[in-house]
Amino acid sequence: MIEVNRRKCEDIGNIVKNLRFRLSFFKRELLTFDIEKELKAMVYFYATAICHQTRELQSKNKKLVGWDYLTSVFIDLAKTNPDFLRPENLGSMNEIELSIKLKTIFSDDNNPEHTTLSRSEERARFLINCANVLRKKFNSSVLKLLEKSDGYLINGNTGLYHILEEFEAYTDPLKKKSGVLVHFLVSSGLLEIKDTQNILPIVDYHVQRVFLRMGCIEVDDNKLREKLKGFEKIESDEDFRTAVQEVFRIISRISGKSILELDDIFWSLGRSCCQAKTTLCRDKVCGRIPCTFNDFMNLPNHSNCIFEKNCKGSADSEYRELLEPNVDTHYY
Repeated sequence: MIEVNRRKCEDIGNIVKNLRFRLSFFKRELLTFDIEKELKAMVYFYATAICHQTRELQSKNKKLVGWDYLTSVFIDLAKTNPDFLRPENLGSMNEIELSIKLKTIFSDDNNPEHTTLSRSEERARFLINCANVLRKKFNSSVLKLLEKSDGYLINGNTGLYHILEEFEAYTDPLKKKSGVLVHFLVSSGLLEIKDTQNILPIVDYHVQRVFLRMGCIEVDDNKLREKLKGFEKIESDEDFRTAVQEVFRIISRISGKSILELDDIFWSLGRSCCQAKTTLCRDKVCGRIPCTFNDFMNLPNHSNCIFEKNCKGSADSEYRELLEPNVDTHYY
């Protein structure tokens, strides 16, 4: 029912080959905020652990949504209340207590009833588990965890992907959250990977939507296509996510771009230019202003989507109306 359209992937790869990142992309606060290395690693570790199903998460005061809001809060905590992030503190709380604290932190007026953070008890459970495993096995240190991997992602029981499986939040078999964590640890200079050939693509829901609309992933089942268009719940999206990983590998081979670079390119595209309800190709405006893709990429202009001529969805509403699979998951 789900197949990778290799020819379409190659077409997209030939466009990606000519894309370049803006210099400001490498200097953004998420990578360069100034704080001791352990706390910086904790920001990435904890924020990634609870980064799932954040479509509704937003701060009107900060004018931030989703991942940007999530990381902004953890950066603020690291700077103003670092003791909150210490494993000894987080691990000592129960789920209800930490859930209330999270809802308070993620509200513009410090009223937990006004939060936009969903599934707060689940997120609290993940943070408590993260803290307690760090305490018991890694001397309360994310950097000690990284040291154990010796820079390898896959290396028996000591590869970083395997080590992260000890934490409930990082149990995804396709390792989306593990991939996000690796991405920011590498990009911020906290981690150097020795086996870069083992870096796995990050399968985010934005990316699934983009590749379905482009036609890189074909769905040969009318009932399933209608469920995607209606954003109806389906039982599993594992086939979609496996297909996305293959799409990444093909585009990487054709474009010469690394998996980590492709993660940023297609995540930012789906986040801004190819949203659920707004597409640049049809509406001539991005659904997010400023546009994340335009902020990341050095584009000559952004009046049209750079992929428009090779994207099936730009000309065919049957593809443009496709949405990412709707599944109940904490993997992304």
